[in-house]
Amino acid sequence: MTLDRSLRPANAPYRGATALALVGDIGGTNARLALMEISASQKPRALRENTFRCADFPSLEDVIREFLAGLGKSDRPTTVVAAAAGPIVDGAVAFTNLNWQVTESNLVALGFGHARLINDFVALALAVPSLTDGDLCSLGGPAAATADGVIAVMGAGTGFGATGLITDHMRPVPFATESGHMSFSPFDPLEIEILRVLSERFTHVSVETVLSGPGLINLYRALSAIMGEPVDPAMDSAAAIVAAADAGGRVAGEAVERFCLIFGTVAGNLALAFGARGGVFLAGGIAPKLVARLSQPGFRQRFEMKGPMTDYLRQIPTKVVMRDDAALFGAARVAAEFHKFQWLAAK
Repeated sequence: MTLDRSLRPANAPYRGATALALVGDIGGTNARLALMEISASQKPRALRENTFRCADFPSLEDVIREFLAGLGKSDRPTTVVAAAAGPIVDGAVAFTNLNWQVTESNLVALGFGHARLINDFVALALAVPSLTDGDLCSLGGPAAATADGVIAVMGAGTGFGATGLITDHMRPVPFATESGHMSFSPFDPLEIEILRVLSERFTHVSVETVLSGPGLINLYRALSAIMGEPVDPAMDSAAAIVAAADAGGRVAGEAVERFCLIFGTVAGNLALAFGARGGVFLAGGIAPKLVARLSQPGFRQRFEMKGPMTDYLRQIPTKVVMRDDAALFGAARVAAEFHKFQWLAAK
């Protein structure tokens, strides 16, 4: 676990100072880019936003070139901050679920004065403190969390990610993790059987193996074998399985229900691991689509069922982040901090 020290205490910002930044939320399926106006005294403001299918481009650099081609010269940003779905090591990322490699130096070579790569869940964590009640959906627990407590942000999409956010000298400091690659820990006899079936296909059955878009497909196929049902070839995506569950499909319904229960178990595990008394926030592409099912008692019961730590977990709120652009604003916050230092140096 490593601390991201990109946000360090700075002197009071200078009112009226503004800059343009290109920010991105780059997942295994889509690359979402936005031109942001960042200010020393106001929240970032999106001026232009586009989403691109990663499979349509050979590299992130090509996506950025496509986006910049639609901007006028006066709208050319000087800073780029990309939130990427993978571990950031020495200013580079090799995506976990995408055949791209990106470095900060390659982004600078596109003509930017400054480039920064951050983990996508770091960006989400940085966005959470500024979200409003209308951006969130409660899944149980107290309405208000422990003041200045650590928060945990996790989510399922093409993969599974998680990070935490602590307060250091009154400033938020995120720490990135690769929690999606922790080993899957079954809760009951059915999940033990799911693990047995999946172990025949995978050398390592991780949290991501069951708690992601592909993970829901894995759950459906494992449960088909366990329940003695043939695999429907049409169940080749998470969306198809959720639709079949909504239509009353037996195996699909069990797969989606089990997905939500496992989500609760993993959320509780990470709340304990992070000491996340400030709240646990579910983000990513899947949780907002399953919010009605996650709101059922099973998720929260699994979250709290930790033996002697049950009372501890009952005091932690669990919420779904309903904004799909939250990571962009977290990335913009990193860009704004960089420009604050520039504004400070120019003062």
